[in-house]
Amino acid sequence: MTKFYSKLSIVVARHGETEYNKPPVRLQGQLDVPLNDTGKLQARALGGRLSTEEFDVVYCSDLSRTKQTLEPLLEVKPNTRVVYEPRLRERDVGSLTDMLWSEAKTTIDEAGKTFEEYVALSGESAEQFYSRVCEFWDTLVKTYLTNDEQEDGDELRVLIITHGGVIANLMKYLKKQLHYENTNPQAERQISKNTAVYKIQVDRGAGSILLNNCTAHLDVQPSEHYSAKLLSDFAQKMNYY
Repeated sequence: MTKFYSKLSIVVARHGETEYNKPPVRLQGQLDVPLNDTGKLQARALGGRLSTEEFDVVYCSDLSRTKQTLEPLLEVKPNTRVVYEPRLRERDVGSLTDMLWSEAKTTIDEAGKTFEEYVALSGESAEQFYSRVCEFWDTLVKTYLTNDEQEDGDELRVLIITHGGVIANLMKYLKKQLHYENTNPQAERQISKNTAVYKIQVDRGAGSILLNNCTAHLDVQPSEHYSAKLLSDFAQKMNYY
């Protein structure tokens, strides 16, 4: 039987860097591209940052780059419950997958479309992608949040590891449709940086975005040789929130 909570505290983070994220940028979509060396260091820094928090459950995209981003945190907290979730995958860009962005843009321009309007062969429309992200969020909230004001349930702490496109759609949904309060607008950027952290609080139907696109953990990036304990010690010295 699912336990219900009066408050959800949710941290969302993007995966670390892959070779496809570097110039000249290629479209990854749902291609299973691993982290590069920089991405692995970013993941360790993120793991250190998150190691000072306790998460009841982690929802992680089932692609390699998100799984690898989560690994350093699991070194510190190996008993964390993890759900690998296909709905958290990046948009399926079909026949545009593996193209240089410059090549894809030419194809899209020739069709007289924007990237959002263009539906690649065997790909996912922007509307389908947006609906998938919204459906995941709604399911998450409905699964755990109680609206019973007579109940003083506990707080559920959730971590989501996903992709830039998913985060962009999620932020659009929370701000434009659900009207969550954005308490940190000065830190908002349109494009999620690799391992950027967002923090969201949901309390009986009302929601607040407390943190946007924060990469403070990359300012003092730990060495790839750092142990799990040193990552944890490193994080405890930082004041991120």
